Amino acid sequence: DKVDLVIEVRDARIPLATDYITLDLLLFPAFPVTNVARPGLNMLFRIIACLSKHKVDVLHITNSGFSHIFAVACLYLGITIVGCYHTDLLELLSKNGGNWFQKSCIYTKELIDTYVLDSCATTSKSFENKLAGLHIPCQHIIVTAVDTDIFSKRKRNEKLRKKMMFGDEKGFLCVYVGRISREKRIDICVDVISQM
Repeated sequence: DKVDLVIEVRDARIPLATDYITLDLLLFPAFPVTNVARPGLNMLFRIIACLSKHKVDVLHITNSGFSHIFAVACLYLGITIVGCYHTDLLELLSKNGGNWFQKSCIYTKELIDTYVLDSCATTSKSFENKLAGLHIPCQHIIVTAVDTDIFSKRKRNEKLRKKMMFGDEKGFLCVYVGRISREKRIDICVDVISQM
């Protein structure tokens, strides 16, 4: 009787077996490639209706700049809500010319999240420490490391490796899997690897 429920801006990749509602899109310069939901009463009512329809027990959200609208819906309905900080919004704003007012709004919002959400998590010990330094505690770390049983050296495909290395057998191969957008900070990976 479980239903995967996706509350997101319409995305063609969502499987048809998944129930979803669509949210209005907000253009946000700091997230040039990312869909950001526009807050508003209409959207809040859509979220509440969807959560009520499916009798949701727990809602997991990403602690984005506008996740508070989900917190309001869950507080109203008495639903347990857990969130995950996986994007350093303050650093992202700094890198994209965000002003002090924008930064203070994001900081205040993230601090409030620690009080209104039932639990908060992040994806690394270093980010947990950074958030703790800002008085934003996280109760959990969701490990995102590579599963070495699946991605093992013993399963290496030498022909594919040679092709990806353009014939350089002594080179260092690094593969990135994910969305290529500014907030993923792929530039840091490129800088680090170029120094190796």
